[in-house]
Amino acid sequence: MKTDKSFELAKKQVTTAREDYRMAFRRYEARLGSNIDVLDAKRALIRSRTEYVDAVYDAAAARSHLVYVMGGDLPPDLFFLKR
Repeated sequence: MKTDKSFELAKKQVTTAREDYRMAFRRYEARLGSNIDVLDAKRALIRSRTEYVDAVYDAAAARSHLVYVMGGDLPPDLFFLKR
């Protein structure tokens, strides 16, 4: 499924962004980087985490919709998908 690929990509991006933030902070502590670098890395980490949450939601919604169109019951919290 496309959503599964998006989920895996988002997961990898969070890992990469977390490492980038860690390295930016270490460079700042060693006086080799600026606080702007740390803030940029933190912003990228927050954005990647947001995209990960979106991907998790999209995957869950797609699976629930698939169950529904195949004749299963739609969970109450995903009622908005019923068209």
